[in-house]
Amino acid sequence: MTALAQAAPRVPRIPVSNGSVLGSRAVIRGAQVTDASLVTAEFLERLGGAASWQPFAADLRFHAAPLRSAPQAVRISTMLNWKRQAQIIRAVVARGRAKHASRAFAHWYERCGLGPEAFAHAFEVLDEVAANYEAA
Repeated sequence: MTALAQAAPRVPRIPVSNGSVLGSRAVIRGAQVTDASLVTAEFLERLGGAASWQPFAADLRFHAAPLRSAPQAVRISTMLNWKRQAQIIRAVVARGRAKHASRAFAHWYERCGLGPEAFAHAFEVLDEVAANYEAA
């Protein structure tokens, strides 16, 4: 069993589609890693592959000593910037638009000087951010 499989058994495999990972850093603690390049390749494969323009999509660090709080376990900590972020942003924007359309909490925002044009601008900006993630 690889260090990554031990550390992240529930991380689903994402189908490789033109590269999902824009940049990442992971630290695996409590595992003996003999070939870091194989673990890095598996990490990227599980997350949908690296963006074609990104030769340094994954930076994995390894430490054989386990955490003191879990001496028998392998642990992984990950920071990830990937195209799937667009799905999250679009979901948040959809909920925000629905609440705005129903005028939920509108009186609080209006008291602070935020009218419909401020919300329209914010939704526009977030749509552009999501589109940029999808195009990356």
